[in-house]
Amino acid sequence: MTTLELVHFNDVYHVSPNKDEPVGGASRFSTAIKSCIKEDEDLNPLVMFSGDVFNPSLEGSITRGSHMSDVMSNLPITVACLGNHDFDFGLPQLQRNLAATNFPWLMSNVLFEDTNEPPVQSLRYLVIDHPESGLKLGVLGLVEKEWIETIPSFPPELVYHDFVQTAKDLSAELRDPEGPHKVDFIVALTHMRVPNDIKLGRECSDDVDIILGGHDHFYYVSNHVDIVGEKWTREHNLDDVGFDPEEEPFDKPVWVIKSGTDFREFSVLKLEIDTDEDGRKKIKSMTAERRTVDSSVEPDEEMDVIVEKVAELVSEKTKRAIGYTTVPLDGRSFAVRTEETNLGNLTADLMLLSYRYLGADFALCVGGTIRNDSIIDVGPITIGDIMNIFPFTDPCVLIKVTGRQLWDALENSVSEYPKQEGRFPQLAGLRLEWDPTKPPGQRVKNARYMPENMAPLDLDEEYSLVTRHYLTGGYDGFTSLNVPASKIVVDEENGLLISTLYRKFFLGLKYLNAVRENLVKPVAAKIAREKKKRIDQLVASAASHWRKVTQDIQASRDHEPEDIEGRAEFHVTEEGVLQAFEDSSQGHPNCISPEEDEDKVSEPEEMYKHEEEDTSWVKRWASIGPVIQGRIYRVPADEEDEEVKEPETEEAETEAAETEVEEKEEE
Repeated sequence: MTTLELVHFNDVYHVSPNKDEPVGGASRFSTAIKSCIKEDEDLNPLVMFSGDVFNPSLEGSITRGSHMSDVMSNLPITVACLGNHDFDFGLPQLQRNLAATNFPWLMSNVLFEDTNEPPVQSLRYLVIDHPESGLKLGVLGLVEKEWIETIPSFPPELVYHDFVQTAKDLSAELRDPEGPHKVDFIVALTHMRVPNDIKLGRECSDDVDIILGGHDHFYYVSNHVDIVGEKWTREHNLDDVGFDPEEEPFDKPVWVIKSGTDFREFSVLKLEIDTDEDGRKKIKSMTAERRTVDSSVEPDEEMDVIVEKVAELVSEKTKRAIGYTTVPLDGRSFAVRTEETNLGNLTADLMLLSYRYLGADFALCVGGTIRNDSIIDVGPITIGDIMNIFPFTDPCVLIKVTGRQLWDALENSVSEYPKQEGRFPQLAGLRLEWDPTKPPGQRVKNARYMPENMAPLDLDEEYSLVTRHYLTGGYDGFTSLNVPASKIVVDEENGLLISTLYRKFFLGLKYLNAVRENLVKPVAAKIAREKKKRIDQLVASAASHWRKVTQDIQASRDHEPEDIEGRAEFHVTEEGVLQAFEDSSQGHPNCISPEEDEDKVSEPEEMYKHEEEDTSWVKRWASIGPVIQGRIYRVPADEEDEEVKEPETEEAETEAAETEVEEKEEE
């Protein structure tokens, strides 16, 4: 019999403490983890992390996750697996973030198609010799297919492999008594929902010994694990899960742990491991203790310094311009809560187009989402501006709703007018025709596709709607959007913050137009030979994505307008936004410096001077000019006689037909 101690945590986002207990925060978390290890240093506990660290958070939107590398490196982490939000800013940025950490990362079942290797800076598995327990451990990093499908611009060259089959294959390889590793015990770090963790545990009961999961943000301990300590009980184990994932009986023990979220809690696991009759190491018993990080824990001084540096970095970066508006952007509270505005339109467009690849039809933003209560004048837009406008940390989600549910949501959105309520709509893909003189609940006259064909909604049809997670909770009267789990396509744990959408949008504009400007410069003095040389050099140095972009631009001779105003208008079209989102995840092209190098310059906006124009790169490359398009239309009184009616349900049509027959019979 031998004892193995593991310390586990997952899904951490905010380095600063929360207001409510347990307050968490990276500094107190560091103290708690290090104290835990010191308590049982004779057992040499192994610290394991199950993914999601570089996003989503307001800080992550600003730094693209780079601030978390130092934070995580200051924790005594043995090994980690990747999570879905770690890919939010694209594979090149993820690889930079991983390279800045001091522990190994795993991705066992998402591999490059041509090499069958995991992403750069990660491993398929890790073998650990652990003399204190006398064990040789094999650690896997497994993810589910579901969240990969929710990531915009997920690298197509990365191919998903079934997590059960991967676990079986790697377990056999690592345990092979004739092989190089000869491991005794398999740990699976996972980033998937608890039903898939239970599935893995049951279908791989002879292959995987323990599963330490992330992705879910609740605390959960499977049935065969003994819960110890004062911070968790079996009675509360399913409170946040909402169902029993082990309800169906199974004749073998399953060892699964989920350890909460956000530097507020972690698990201390003690495993008693014995050798069975076949000579295999098996868990005989196991205890799990939930440790919480509350305000009584003293902050770690070394981590405090890192957190302060993060705050300074974030503060400095919020002053940096990332875009430029050629028109005033109206975010005034009374405007966004009573009428369509150009800022509301652009925000809804980004929400819609970020999920267009999943078939999104419409986006419903609300005026209360936009919080700056001012007009952003013509000129540069900073990261700080975006944070001030969109301070909320609930993400955009994608849900399935019927036309009736959407109609009811629109009725609710205008029900409190003329009060300046936060529920007033800002829309994309949809035109709302309404009459504010009618009673609440009867104000929507029509809702149409926009701008494709202006066809009215079909109340019986099912549509895909992007909105804020807050609204799907039924808040602000949006009870019709409180859909069951089966109708949620992208949930809150897979969704992106609006601030992140803006960050990716402007980043994509910067990258694409940097390539375009270096490729097709309207400089008369440049002779063809010099231009060809510049093109050849750019294509030769570019990554595969940018190589294709340069070739496409060269072939098309660039149909985008050359003047800044025209370009700003193009950038907010569907084509412009989709192109920006795609390019934002590809890593910076070699014609510009990495962002971390730009941060070292006192005035990065003055970099990349144009040879003839005395304008900053933000104005040339990342300009926007959104407009009001008539998406929210008040039906004038003289149009009331025109039958612009709510689409009737089938029952209403049947009732009307029966009434007509009865009237004719009476005649």
